[in-house]
Amino acid sequence: MYCGRTIGRDLHHLYRCNSGVIKDMGYCPNGCEQTADGISDYCRYVNASVQGFSINAASLQKLKSHVGFTPNMHQRYDYIWQIGYGHLCEPYEVCQGVPVPVNETFATTLLAEDLKEVSTCVCKFAHGKGLNDNQFGALVDYAYTSADGCQDLQSKSFSNTTSPSGIFDDDSWGQDLSNLWHLNSQTAAPC
Repeated sequence: MYCGRTIGRDLHHLYRCNSGVIKDMGYCPNGCEQTADGISDYCRYVNASVQGFSINAASLQKLKSHVGFTPNMHQRYDYIWQIGYGHLCEPYEVCQGVPVPVNETFATTLLAEDLKEVSTCVCKFAHGKGLNDNQFGALVDYAYTSADGCQDLQSKSFSNTTSPSGIFDDDSWGQDLSNLWHLNSQTAAPC
């Protein structure tokens, strides 16, 4: 994900580059935050919370950039259909009430519902670990976007002082989550 100014495009828009194809992800009303090389840029939010989500705004924006937005039904590598920000249509009938193509507002509503279960699962493992909201958001992102989901967290030992290298992979996604983990915050995790 890139702020427009870094790639010679519209200054206040966020762009996704995938296999050399650049897609406009939309206008950032509070400005676009440019990060270090190799880490996805993101839209700034005025406040730290987003209504309907247990994760903060920075975590939500990073998760959206990691998952990507698909307005039409699309079949994953494992033949499961999905739409929006990774909303699974398994069984397929689950998505029959979803207007296709889905807009980003509706897709965000679906994401909020999907993250309730994931956040609850992460809370079970994170309870009492003294995490801040950025660390919690990184774990929710990991659980939502990894193949093994929240179950993979059962095998990991962590606390607010744990090095995230023991939790996240060493690829660009893992580095992005590690950077979110290290972001200072005075707000505690919601569980």
